[in-house]
Amino acid sequence: MFSGDGKVLGISAVVDDKDDTARGDSRLVRVDGACDVVAAAEKKMIGATPPNATPLPVEPAVVFPLDALKSAAQRRVGSLNPYQISSAEFDINFITPIMTFGVQYQAELAGRREREKGAKIPEPPMVSPLMDFANWSEYVSDFPPVLLVRVSPKFEEGFWTKVARGAASTQGMAIPPIKRFSAVFSRMRAYCGDNEVTPIHRFKIERRVSETDTIEEGLYVFAPFALNPECASVKVVVYSEKEPAKGDTRIVDPNVVQQIKQDFAPIAQK
Repeated sequence: MFSGDGKVLGISAVVDDKDDTARGDSRLVRVDGACDVVAAAEKKMIGATPPNATPLPVEPAVVFPLDALKSAAQRRVGSLNPYQISSAEFDINFITPIMTFGVQYQAELAGRREREKGAKIPEPPMVSPLMDFANWSEYVSDFPPVLLVRVSPKFEEGFWTKVARGAASTQGMAIPPIKRFSAVFSRMRAYCGDNEVTPIHRFKIERRVSETDTIEEGLYVFAPFALNPECASVKVVVYSEKEPAKGDTRIVDPNVVQQIKQDFAPIAQK
């Protein structure tokens, strides 16, 4: 982007005019910020070993058909929760564009019905914490045709806390459960058979859980068919900051993998 006298102001992206899902607002990276990033990258490259020539995955250029998203959301009223598996310390959630679109679509329908009744504009509906993407909400709101894998620490009561509460109850004292997050997320790896799958993005969600505390969740972005039924198996390995070298391996249910593939069927031909 240039000023009227030809001065470079920043860098943006070209949006396809045929893209009906494109947001109206523009995004611009200021040129000084872009130059700082390039300079830092050039400095890190000095003396570094070049990476191999394997292309990195990128987001598909196709757009998820809006009518397909709307049709799927209408069929799934009340069942838009992520597909979930669990490890010892984390919940691992697989989220497709149908789910992110459906949550927004159903909220819009509920608001429209209230307005048609002549009632006051309702409060925004409660959104599942798993569908609140905090610092990455803007990215997800465009419904990119990708698979999101969200890794969230479990919120549970510790063993010894539970024992102490039980002992107190024998003395006639009723103490409510004292829960805390079981671990701090470090990283995740995903495999199609024996081959590790490289994500498009490795994000971390900063979610506020109290006035003073936040937790970090993993949000990994994969190509839509990177984890598919043709893999001998699909597995994920999750690491915590407490034991960064010891991963917890979990096999993804083949039925979940098949359902993920079906969710992306509208863009398969594209």
